[in-house]
This record gives sequence, C-alpha cells and structure tokens, in this order.
Amino acid sequence: AMNNETTGIAGNLRAHVTHLAHHIGERHLWRDNSLARATGYIESNLNRFGYDPVRQSYKAYGRTVSNIIAEKRGARSETMVIGAHYDSVSNPGADDDASGVALILECARIVSQYPSDRTIRVCAFSREEQGLVGSEGRCRSLGGRSSTPSCGRPGTTARYAMALRSWRTLPG
Repeated sequence: AMNNETTGIAGNLRAHVTHLAHHIGERHLWRDNSLARATGYIESNLNRFGYDPVRQSYKAYGRTVSNIIAEKRGARSETMVIGAHYDSVSNPGADDDASGVALILECARIVSQYPSDRTIRVCAFSREEQGLVGSEGRCRSLGGRSSTPSCGRPGTTARYAMALRSWRTLPG
C-alpha cells in the first residue's frame, strides 16, 4: 500500500515526465527552442526547491546549449553527484530521459529538506544523445577525463555518483 508521501512522489515524477515528454516533446537542437524550454523547466524547479542552479553553456552548431548544475553544500568536501540528460532524439523521450530528469528533480526536492554532511550536486546534461557532449564537456572543463563523474569544482571529491536513466514502472 502506498502512503501519502509515496503517492506524492509518484505524482511528482509523473508530472515532470508529462511536462518534459508531452508539453515540450522532443528536446534537441533542431526542434523549436525545445532545449531552452527544458532548461527553463529544470531551473525553475530547482529554484523552487531552494537551489541556485548555474548553467554551463557551450556552443553547438552555432547555438547555445547548457548543462544545469545545482548543489546543496555539505560540511565536508565529499560530494554525491546525481545526473541525467534532458535531451531526446526522434521521440518525446519519456523513458530516455525525461524519467531520469524527473528522478533527479525529485531527489533534489527531497534532499533539500534534510541536512547533509556531504555536498549533493544535481547535474542535468544536454546533448547526451549526440555522443555524451554535455557530460564530457562538464568533466573536461574541470580538468578531468571524460569518464570522470565528478561534475563538480576543483577541490571536491565525488565519492558517489548516480547517472539516472530510464525509470519505468514494472508490473506487480
């Protein structure tokens, strides 16, 4: 049986996926400002949860696209990174990866309510569907290898990283 908190979480996840996949739809460079609309949606939710998101912007085919990074600072330099990509290709991307974005937003909402010794960093990447461009660019900008999941700032240690992808409700 689901309690009120679980029902609320499920409703929030569903609302995020519906907004990204249905109201915005396909999210890529060649579709009517869709990446900018998704960026705005993610940023506004992070702001609502008390975060101060920043954009890591870069050019792609003459257009500006952005990764979105927000964090809740902890007392220690250890960092937990939670990331997902918000672009899609050839479909509205409900399960690739609006569901991952829904999860990082809901994690950010829940985590914002509790103290943490560790810094919690939320990363929403653009252009993953075009070869991990956003996440690799974030790591390179920090002097790391493209496989480094830190998505952070120099002097922090990413001890934990979750790349969320394709949340689905399973039968039963």
